[in-house]
Amino acid sequence: MLGPRKREVVKMMTDRFSIKEALKFGWETAKGNLLFFFVAFLITILVNILSSLVGFVLGIDDSKPAPLAITIISFMITLACIGLSFVVQLGFVRIALRFCNGEKGRYSDLFSTYPLAVKYIIASLLYGLIILGGMILLIVPGVIWGIRFSYYSFFIVDRRAGIMESLKESYRITKDLRMKIFLFLLVLMGINLLGAVPLGIGLLVTIPLSMVAYAFVFRRLAGKPDEHPILVPTDRPAKAPLKVAFRPRTTAEAERRPSSPGAEWRSRGLCCLQRNDFIGAAEAFTKAVEMDSRYGPAYHSRGFAYYHAGEYRQAKSDFDRAIELDGNYAKEAGAFMYRGLTMEKLGDRRQAIEDMKLAVSFGNRGANNWLTQMMEGKEPQ
Repeated sequence: MLGPRKREVVKMMTDRFSIKEALKFGWETAKGNLLFFFVAFLITILVNILSSLVGFVLGIDDSKPAPLAITIISFMITLACIGLSFVVQLGFVRIALRFCNGEKGRYSDLFSTYPLAVKYIIASLLYGLIILGGMILLIVPGVIWGIRFSYYSFFIVDRRAGIMESLKESYRITKDLRMKIFLFLLVLMGINLLGAVPLGIGLLVTIPLSMVAYAFVFRRLAGKPDEHPILVPTDRPAKAPLKVAFRPRTTAEAERRPSSPGAEWRSRGLCCLQRNDFIGAAEAFTKAVEMDSRYGPAYHSRGFAYYHAGEYRQAKSDFDRAIELDGNYAKEAGAFMYRGLTMEKLGDRRQAIEDMKLAVSFGNRGANNWLTQMMEGKEPQ
């Protein structure tokens, strides 16, 4: 049985994405890029029929036995075509993520994920076995596990996650969201059924709509790669401008002050942030401030967790409290910079710029890049 605070935090997490917002984004993207998706689908169709074309060129006739050499060549080409179809599937994941990042999809994306193909094939086989095992257990577990593990391909493409890591991360980000995602999938299924009615022509819009909308939800649940460097490979270059640091820093100012009764809970919360577990982090930081209502670093850390959960008003309230209670720590830890980013999300650019100017004066890393974008009227990327 969930307590009041647990229910509140769970509600915060289940509100992390809106079905309506995801569908609207998918619709606008599909509508504005019809020609691109049409050509991409043509390429996909050609890839899928490539093995048949090869058989035709080699003169293979199912009614007659073919020479051994021709049979072996045909078999190898068929395997290669199957592998290529998996590459294209990953390519569409990359394309959908590009649009969610505010970029244009590229035809080259369809084949650029080939280094990830083996990893994806093995993860797909494991995903299928998980669903099969769940179906054997009276169907319902299969449906639930199918939803919980469904974002494994996105982690493989977006974070270069390993086979087991991709499945585990998908399971983690969908915690407490299985019913909402199930409803979302039902809506997408209904949209595609409507798209198939007029001779299937509508699928040219509804399929890309569904792809992008599903990627949109992934981006909302998992965030951008550089917001979670724990999952970003070390050989991937950092992007400028700098993003928000992954976790609140332990500052020299914090080291000098007496230990707080809530310090242990704050440490637990920081560990939860390392795992991108915002529910656990928010709960731990809340317990920290309950034990010490004047523990500024804990308010700062909870504000950080709320910010990444998309709960910007709660984040602002905590950053305000952190600054009020412990100004020196707030300056050093970047509370003004984080509050500036929060104010930008809340639509108050004037206050966001003021906070960012203060952050620059305190030497907070990356604040100058954020300020430059705000002064130019751009939304921070």
